[in-house]
Amino acid sequence: MIKFSRRAAAAVSGGVIVATVFAASPAFAEGSWSSKLTGVAIGKNSRSWQDSHKDRVRTATTFAGCRISGNLNGFKSASVRLIDERGWLPDKSMGTKVNKCGRSDWGVMTRPDRYHWTIWALNGASHEPTLRLSVSTVRQAY
Repeated sequence: MIKFSRRAAAAVSGGVIVATVFAASPAFAEGSWSSKLTGVAIGKNSRSWQDSHKDRVRTATTFAGCRISGNLNGFKSASVRLIDERGWLPDKSMGTKVNKCGRSDWGVMTRPDRYHWTIWALNGASHEPTLRLSVSTVRQAY
């Protein structure tokens, strides 16, 4: 009976140590979200997110199921500009990617902050008020 109790105590304490190690392990993906776009114009902003810079996950936007209205030639591309919302300082562009209904990758952000992206151009045109973009699946990773 004493041997059983010692084994049980050892198993319980070993389980506690293992659970503590797993609980203390860092997460490998800080965050992501999914959405869709329906008939949005140039200048449309995404929602904002907080990248706390706790991991090395690349900031990437993926579009799937892209359509454009107001253009007889159909969807060719959407230029997407990533913006660092720097609080009291002016927002800062982190660059513009031409998304051809796939993945736009800005790499790992170098500092914690809030971010969003803006539809900067559609089919290469940045000032065409009749163009509207629809994307059936938008996935944002950070």
